[in-house]
Amino acid sequence: MGMWPDTRRVYRSLSLISFTYDHDNPMPTRRSGPEKIIMVGPCRVSIFRNVVLVDGKNVEIPKVVLEVRYKDKNGRWRGTQGMTLREIPKAILGLQKAFEYLSALPTNWK
Repeated sequence: MGMWPDTRRVYRSLSLISFTYDHDNPMPTRRSGPEKIIMVGPCRVSIFRNVVLVDGKNVEIPKVVLEVRYKDKNGRWRGTQGMTLREIPKAILGLQKAFEYLSALPTNWK
């Protein structure tokens, strides 16, 4: 049991994922950030798990988000989906590592 009532914590790859259960809705909702983050230069690949209801069972479907990080003129970190020619190979490597990570895990979505 988690710190809050009706909360369960699941540990994966040193990341903490919390799900909150609504008794009126059998599907858990995510309460935290990505399961894993892969950084290659300015390219960040974040791996999330979406929980969907399939044939009465909760099934985790992985979702991968690609973002290029940069500092704006005020020095704050920002993200964009646009990338330069030099960032494309880094994005490809990050996505490849995400694919390898997800392929190595036992899943019920394949």
